[in-house]
Amino acid sequence: MSEKRLKGLPALVLGLGLLAASPAPLVVGTVRDQHGVAIAGATVTAHDADGRTVHASTDADGTFAIDAGAVGDIEVSCRYCRTMRATVAEDGTAVAIVQRYDALQGSAPTSDDLRNLPYTHVESSLALAPFSILENATQLVPGPQLTSTVLEPSGGLLVQSGIADYDPISALSPFLATTYDYTRDASVLDPSFGAPYGDRASNGLFLLDPSDGTQDAGVFAGSSSTTRLNLGTTTTHAVIGYTGSADDQRRRVDVGTGGTFASGSMWLLNALSEGSASDTATTTLGTGFSGLHAGYRASRGALIAVDAAIDRGSYEYDVANVGNATLSGVWSDASASATASSVSGNGVFGSLVLHESSGGYQSYPAVPIFDTHLDQWSAVTGAQTSTANGLNLTTAVAAYGVSYENGNYVTPNSTYMFLSPFVRITYAPPNSHISFIASGNGGYRAATFLERFALSPTMLPDVNRDGTVLGSLVYSDGTHFTASIDALNRSTTGFQPGTSASLGGSLIWQIEPQLSLRAWWMHAGIDVTQPPQLLSIGPFPQPVNVGSAWLTYSARSGVRVDAIWRQDALNYTSDAHLDGDVTGPLASHMRWSIGTEEYLRARSVTFGVRYAQ
Repeated sequence: MSEKRLKGLPALVLGLGLLAASPAPLVVGTVRDQHGVAIAGATVTAHDADGRTVHASTDADGTFAIDAGAVGDIEVSCRYCRTMRATVAEDGTAVAIVQRYDALQGSAPTSDDLRNLPYTHVESSLALAPFSILENATQLVPGPQLTSTVLEPSGGLLVQSGIADYDPISALSPFLATTYDYTRDASVLDPSFGAPYGDRASNGLFLLDPSDGTQDAGVFAGSSSTTRLNLGTTTTHAVIGYTGSADDQRRRVDVGTGGTFASGSMWLLNALSEGSASDTATTTLGTGFSGLHAGYRASRGALIAVDAAIDRGSYEYDVANVGNATLSGVWSDASASATASSVSGNGVFGSLVLHESSGGYQSYPAVPIFDTHLDQWSAVTGAQTSTANGLNLTTAVAAYGVSYENGNYVTPNSTYMFLSPFVRITYAPPNSHISFIASGNGGYRAATFLERFALSPTMLPDVNRDGTVLGSLVYSDGTHFTASIDALNRSTTGFQPGTSASLGGSLIWQIEPQLSLRAWWMHAGIDVTQPPQLLSIGPFPQPVNVGSAWLTYSARSGVRVDAIWRQDALNYTSDAHLDGDVTGPLASHMRWSIGTEEYLRARSVTFGVRYAQ
């Protein structure tokens, strides 16, 4: 159950009560977009019987009230929306459904995009977000990784259903077990937001949820067969997915439940996924991941969040044509966190996170890594302030601790503690089309068990510490177009010292109400040292050019067409190709779909039927 859906319940109840109890002289109503989502901050204009022009703004739940009588209709306008007029009923109520330009609402693909895009692999969909770099390789392991703005072989931090999903043993990709066509809610955050999350978060954050509050089901065939079923309400859901092909079988079940209370909200989430794949007749990989997450939110003079999660992962990699080698790993994690911030957004904030990982690695006929423990903690404190002239300043300092225990007989235990500063400045003057974002932050990546223990003693530091500076210059006309120029510079010290620098640009253009273009391009540079005594899996990173151009046409008949040119990093060389899909209405709440994508230089075609309500 996602926090986003729970938070909307009290506001919706309040909005309905407002409509029922409105006095006659008032015009009251709601403003929602074409997907039924409430629009906050929309401007509602009415002309009353005396010729006065009266304005109002919608609240967080999309409701409004105007002190005006004898109004026949209202005009509704909002940021990145198509201005429209709505009729006022005789009882003084109005419901406005506006067309909001989805392409301009955020960086990540929307829930509607995720339902329609041709990609069975969620990492391909997420890499359409500006500066989300898909790092992949033709060999089966370590598998695809996603980063934001910077190249990093171990990838950014993936959080699924509130659970941090990553492999501390050898950094195998969490996407190797993710069922096709499974994610429905996604957020992508750049490295400047990673301070509270710690390990790998300075490479980007990718937050995924299998349900967006709607019920849906789908059956697809073609190069692979996929089945998905999502049942539930705004407070409870169950999602089941299965994918099968000649060389890839994946299964996953998610269940979630939550409730709201006068002081806040609490929910539980459980996720279980398993997958197996084979790239040749003699090489196979089996993976598994399961986890449980519990969270509590309250507002008692401050916004308070408390979370706890446990998870377990495993894999077995058999390479029969290389000396009958077998590689296997099992790990488990337990974490707890508490955060507090001011209700208004301005003021002080703080967080405390504890994370414990343990596990072992077996490589036959090599020496195993056994009974390893990695303990991490972080404490962040800072302040945020906003001014009327559009300046927003956030400053913080993060204290980190990393400790390794056991692992093998010859590598000593080690503990690292250090401080990292954080500052983020956003300047968006009122009535200006230009805004500026700049940030500077520290972060780290802890060495995997394989890197630390396999060729021990390595005599290298166990932690990569990085300092990152990000800058973005943004232009927006507030209605149809936005563009940016973005740059990153990073310096890394530790077991893989070096530098990284990226430069790119993005644009989103709602050409017509039914036609949008989303595009981005980036040169991602990297220059790091790989010590010979450090064992890791996968190709060594090299500078690469990446990007995409995504054109979407949504006809009034309900037919949607996506045409995508993209260039990803495959073995750290540019891999350019074309993908696309066509979807259309079949019956009430049902749509047909056909799509094609290229993945690892192999073309696939899928077709099927989807139900959504």
